[in-house]
Amino acid sequence: MLKKLLLLFIVFTLQGVNGFGSEIVPLSFHSTELSRTWQHLVYLPDKYSAALNPLPVLYLLHGNGGSERSWSHNGQLKKLVDTMISKGLIKPLVIVMPEANITWYVNGAENMESAIIEELIPKVEKTY
Repeated sequence: MLKKLLLLFIVFTLQGVNGFGSEIVPLSFHSTELSRTWQHLVYLPDKYSAALNPLPVLYLLHGNGGSERSWSHNGQLKKLVDTMISKGLIKPLVIVMPEANITWYVNGAENMESAIIEELIPKVEKTY
């Protein structure tokens, strides 16, 4: 039994923290600037509570043609950020990953820049 516990300890130590308690939450709201439902993901660190400890927010934008899920799936964001926080390399933070299709985050075919500035940022600041 002791050998199994030691082995588990070594495996978890070598792998880093696997995100125990942190979460990536899929959210959406109707955007008047975009005239559609707008998807985004939010990373919340372990033991996060907006009421108890407001944290800095990072807006992490995907590349052209990506989606709100690009960083969480392709970039393994949860595992990477959890490990960096657990090792003291960065302080806990909230990360918002909006979907923007191929807009380059500017106003064009869609009012993406306006949606970010006028809708997403105020919503995030109010919530987190």
